[in-house]
Amino acid sequence: MSRRVTLLGNAWWGHPSGDYKVIVGSIAFWTVLQIVLPPLLDIVWPELHKKIPARKHDDLHVRFAAMLHAMFVADGAIRTALTFSDDILANPYYGYCDGCQFYNSVAAGYFLWDTFICIKHGWGFGYIMHGVLCAGCYVIVMHPFVHYHATLFLLFELSTPFLHARGLLIDLKHTKTKLFPAVNYIFAFVFFCVRICWGLPFSWRTITKPLWNAVVAGTPASEHGVPNWAAAYVWVGMNGLNALNCFWFYQMVRSVTKKRGATDVTSDNPRYKDEKSD
Repeated sequence: MSRRVTLLGNAWWGHPSGDYKVIVGSIAFWTVLQIVLPPLLDIVWPELHKKIPARKHDDLHVRFAAMLHAMFVADGAIRTALTFSDDILANPYYGYCDGCQFYNSVAAGYFLWDTFICIKHGWGFGYIMHGVLCAGCYVIVMHPFVHYHATLFLLFELSTPFLHARGLLIDLKHTKTKLFPAVNYIFAFVFFCVRICWGLPFSWRTITKPLWNAVVAGTPASEHGVPNWAAAYVWVGMNGLNALNCFWFYQMVRSVTKKRGATDVTSDNPRYKDEKSD
């Protein structure tokens, strides 16, 4: 049963506090994972920490968390999309779906945690902005707002495991193997297909254009119980994330045209400043 809540003077559709428990639980899970990963990796992969410099161990542990999150929410998004409720299909902007709520909440918690990690390690404006925009958007959509679209946008995470698999191969000095270029090209292909070819037109058709037209037409989301500032945040967040995706894809193309020997999407990012392709 949904209930009405008041936030910053606006009537905002809300759901039971259990939704926030999922966010808190998500943050706690990723935090605990960083604590248990070092001893766990020493047991299941005892040579890993020895092969990678100690200064990069924090990055290594974050990689595993990022890959686990990406696989979990992308799988959940696919399974949820195949069983969308009639309510959310009939009203994709303001409808509610239990599956959407759960995976969106897990993502919200992860991106809040990731934002803190990016700030803590000084991984640069791009990654911090990515975390802030994603975290804010996935908290907002819980109330519910664009539940349907937000869950589908979790498919962007399909490219993330390949990004971090690539980074792990670099850390392990396995760039001369046949596996490394394969992972490179798979990552670039998935990123291009999901975030550029599908993501850009889908976000324009479902978020950017409709929300902008609603503002121009004088029919803001507040008429449906969602504060105007929240709708504006989602609009800015969607366009900001699209800009980041285009910039990161530009880096991939530039690295190829400069013939660096491997697709180096992260060479200019502080988060991966130590990654080399040799």
